[in-house]
Amino acid sequence: AMKVAVKAARRVALLLTLLLCALLLASAYGGMVDPRISAKPSLLTLALPYVLMSVVAFAVLLAVVGWWRLSLIAVVAIALSWPSARVVCPLHAFSPKVKPEQEAVLFKVMTFNAKYFIYDESEYRNNNNLAFDYIMRSDADIVAVQEGDVGTYLSQMPSLKDRYAELKSKYPYRTDQHRSNMSLLSRYPFTVLGTDTLSADNTAMAVYYKVKIKHRELYVVNLHLQ
Repeated sequence: AMKVAVKAARRVALLLTLLLCALLLASAYGGMVDPRISAKPSLLTLALPYVLMSVVAFAVLLAVVGWWRLSLIAVVAIALSWPSARVVCPLHAFSPKVKPEQEAVLFKVMTFNAKYFIYDESEYRNNNNLAFDYIMRSDADIVAVQEGDVGTYLSQMPSLKDRYAELKSKYPYRTDQHRSNMSLLSRYPFTVLGTDTLSADNTAMAVYYKVKIKHRELYVVNLHLQ
């Protein structure tokens, strides 16, 4: 009876090992699946750290029990997933030498659908513009705005004509030209790389920017979903 129980437990352990390893590999490489085919594999990548910890713990448990072959299967799965896992869980035996131009730069990014800076009709002529105030209070270094032209349209709004100078002072770099109501506010210089229309009715689109932050260049995609 004992041998039968051990044999059954081993089969269950094998099944769990294979399931966990398959889940680990799927969460490690799910991002390689085109989201137009299915978005679920990409979402699965969010579970990678937790699946990785589960597989590591299970591999240790199998080794303690003495089921080395099953433990080896888990170790192989960890090794195969490591190119993705090390991005999530970077391990450094020694502190890397960082050149001045490689030093970390902290910055704050916000994306905001401003609804054309009008939340109700009365607000259009009031000085208390909720969308404008929210952006100014955020203290973000880069603000990607959808449904909100921060150029001519915003500067001529009755409620903001006297306050537009605040925005110009805080964000010296802006897309003042109309780009299908997609705008970028930035404390750093940038260039517009291009625009893509993602739907036939122009309700979904993306604008691409290259932002120069000290010694680094950052690519920003301002995306308006349908």
